[in-house]
Amino acid sequence: MQLRKEPKISRNASCPCGSGKKYKKCCLIKQEEYAAKQLEARRMLENDKETADKGKIEKEEVVQDSTEKARITEGEGDQTSGA
Repeated sequence: MQLRKEPKISRNASCPCGSGKKYKKCCLIKQEEYAAKQLEARRMLENDKETADKGKIEKEEVVQDSTEKARITEGEGDQTSGA
């Protein structure tokens, strides 16, 4: 949890940018849009990471499966040559 460095600005207070407008009609909208973009970017990164992790796990499973098949095949070859 982050602590605020500056006190929270009331929606009905005059905007600190000096435009003379109320904060809710000036910079609040910009700040909310920025926060929404940041949240979307964070979600996309998390989704990409999860997708990459799933791909890595699936790749490891394929490698393990092929290794097991190779062992079984080698084991069958040894049995037929010994008989």
